[in-house]
Amino acid sequence: MSEKFYMKDKRTSGNMTEYKEHYQYCREFNPIEGGIYNSVYDLTVDSTLFGLDNGAYTDSYFNIIETIRQKIDDKIKHMNGCFKDPTGHAIRVNDWRDIKELYTLTEYFMPVVERDIFGCSAKIEFLHPYRNVPNPISWHIWPFEKVDESDPKAVQSSWKWHYDDCPSEFVKLFIHLNEVTYNNGCLKYIEDKNGNIPVLPSYRIAPHMDASKPQEYAASRVPPEVVGKKLDDGGQVVDVIGKPGSYAIHTPNIIHRASCPKPGTEPRDVLFFFIRPTIKKYSSYLSNTYSYKPERNVKMYELD
Repeated sequence: MSEKFYMKDKRTSGNMTEYKEHYQYCREFNPIEGGIYNSVYDLTVDSTLFGLDNGAYTDSYFNIIETIRQKIDDKIKHMNGCFKDPTGHAIRVNDWRDIKELYTLTEYFMPVVERDIFGCSAKIEFLHPYRNVPNPISWHIWPFEKVDESDPKAVQSSWKWHYDDCPSEFVKLFIHLNEVTYNNGCLKYIEDKNGNIPVLPSYRIAPHMDASKPQEYAASRVPPEVVGKKLDDGGQVVDVIGKPGSYAIHTPNIIHRASCPKPGTEPRDVLFFFIRPTIKKYSSYLSNTYSYKPERNVKMYELD
């Protein structure tokens, strides 16, 4: 029996349990050739994949982004289908399914993600639109990179350097809906002196299974002395900024953190897509995509 049919038999008999095995099967069952990356494991951070700066995207793409921005802004203004994050650092849009332009938007980028990153069909597992908001508790640490860990005001997890500890087969894509600068809540990540982006290991090898090893750092929060050492060795903090429609697609396991919008600025509005390989082809890229509620664990996904 060939390897391909052996894996198919494991899938149908319910014995395929690990993310890596599932991803390998997805690539064999429904391969897509011609990708830029050999596999999802080669991705760190990419802000050029979709060709926004070389004319690959027309005005229609940016018109869609603007329409989505307006509709997200209207929902937030009226708190229609939205809720405030318990930490106070974001307003999250739970009810986005009536924004038809989101479905059109996925048709721009998902074929590229499937071909160039996964090499197989992919599914948007979660879509999380939100707005960063200024937070008086967090503002006092902005714009400093090193946080006093003894200060209880600085322990909000998103503001601390961390990695998401997601399966290595998961990727995150965020698209800016408005102009994002250093001042209004951009995402930051660490790059070493050679321009390489450190990726921390995740031991989430399968859904509903305990990790095979302990986390690299407790609660996946990277100690300030580790970040300080990387910066002292010539590394740098990279701010992900750009015009409306700009984006970054990345492994969730880079060292990164949120930043707080400076009071008086227009806070960052952003779409976060969590994307993973799939065996099944769906009628729409947003079919069976989860929002915030009912609450689900965004650090895992079920194998199809």
